[in-house]
Amino acid sequence: MVAICALGAGLAVANGGDNTTSASVSPSGSPQPGAQVNDQGWTAPTTGTITSHFRPPDRPSHEGTDIANAEGTPIWAASGGTVVQAQCTSSSCAVRQVGDGCGWTVKIDHGGGVFTRYCHMRDKPLVNVGDAVVAGQLLGYMGATGDATGPHLHLECYTAGYVVDCEPFMKARGVTL
Repeated sequence: MVAICALGAGLAVANGGDNTTSASVSPSGSPQPGAQVNDQGWTAPTTGTITSHFRPPDRPSHEGTDIANAEGTPIWAASGGTVVQAQCTSSSCAVRQVGDGCGWTVKIDHGGGVFTRYCHMRDKPLVNVGDAVVAGQLLGYMGATGDATGPHLHLECYTAGYVVDCEPFMKARGVTL
C-alpha cells in the first residue's frame, strides 16, 4: 500500500511495509522517481561512486565526501529542513575554475544544529533560500562548477557548527553513501 500525505510545501510518499518511500518530491511538489527515504527521514543525496573521502591524508583540508557520476545526475535533499543557502559561491559558475569554491551550492538546516551542504551543481539550484524541503526533494543536478575536475557532488555534513565526516554521519541515520 502506498500513502501520500501533505507535509508543508511538498508531498511525502510512504511505502507501507519496508519503511522507505518510492518517490522523491520535486520543488513543485509533484512526486519524482528517485530517492528512497528511510523510516528515519533520511536518504542518500545522489547515486554514484565515492571518489574522495573526508580529510584523506593527501587532502587533509577536504571537508566533504565526493560522489561522482554523470553530469546531470539528480541531487536530492538528504532530509527535510529549510534552505539557508542557494547560490554560486565561485567568482563564476559559468566555467570550471580550479581553486575557486563550491560553484552552485545548496545548504539545508535540518534543525538541532544539523546541516548538509551540496556543492558543484551543474546549474542554478531548483530551490531558494527560505524554502522548506522534504527528504528526497530534487535540489538540482550534478555538475562541475567551482573548484571541480569533473562532475560530482561534494557533500558536507555539519553538527553543532562543526563539519563532520558524512559517511559515519549518514550511516548513523541509516544511509550508506
